[in-house]
Amino acid sequence: MRFWQLLRQVVVSLDLPYGYTISIWAAGAIAALHFGPPQMLDIFLFVLGALISYLVLALLPYSARGRSPSPVRGIALLNALAVIPAVVVSLLPNYVASRELGYFLASSLATLTYALSMALLLWLAVAFWRE
Repeated sequence: MRFWQLLRQVVVSLDLPYGYTISIWAAGAIAALHFGPPQMLDIFLFVLGALISYLVLALLPYSARGRSPSPVRGIALLNALAVIPAVVVSLLPNYVASRELGYFLASSLATLTYALSMALLLWLAVAFWRE
């Protein structure tokens, strides 16, 4: 496969998540600018608001059509179960003395925890639906 074809695949696979990431980050930054630095409860309420909105929007098409989603897509709708441990783990760097190391650990631990949690949920869903 040519480089430009691969680049196109990468860009296409990033478009929706990238747009959402920028949107949600900007919303959080604007809220922090307006309300001040968030407290722990503020952070969890921010995450909860995003998750509830996502789940409502993700489930609406299925209820309107009257069909249940495929096993993998169905469990992906419940990715809140992967977000929760990722947010909790991102609190661990608060106990690191170095600011730079703390920022690095916050992003890397959240990313690793989310990806591994989501993979585990998908694996469990596929195993469950096979039986």
